[in-house]
Amino acid sequence: MNPPKQEKVEPCTSCGKPSVTSLANEPDDTAALCSGCADRLRVEEAEERFDKLFRAARVLLREGIDQEDRVVPTLAYAYCVCEGDLYSSVSHRFEELEEGSEAWERRADAFVSAYGSLRPVRVVGGILILERLPVSVEIKRDPDTE
Repeated sequence: MNPPKQEKVEPCTSCGKPSVTSLANEPDDTAALCSGCADRLRVEEAEERFDKLFRAARVLLREGIDQEDRVVPTLAYAYCVCEGDLYSSVSHRFEELEEGSEAWERRADAFVSAYGSLRPVRVVGGILILERLPVSVEIKRDPDTE
């Protein structure tokens, strides 16, 4: 009876540990990683990918902004920027302007037209703080159709 063949265990390319238990998730990345290094890599990738979202959350906390009508749209917008759904340069366009100036108001009005009921409030640390505007509907009757 022959003993079972042992599979060759490659050392972790990051830390050198001999017990490799997982590989990086990228299909073209064949680097062998131990579970600790693979977990650390995933966390670092998430931190890098969602950097704008994490920064937005820290700015909101630091500034004491706790109104739902500002927190939710600001974080949602930051998430969309992370995912590439919105132009990340939008906040840079507001950074160039003085808050409350005529140019700021024109650009804010254009933003509301483009993104519905969201209005830029200010920029803090490169993060665009948004406010959800109340929605109202006015129904007018046409006297000619009555």
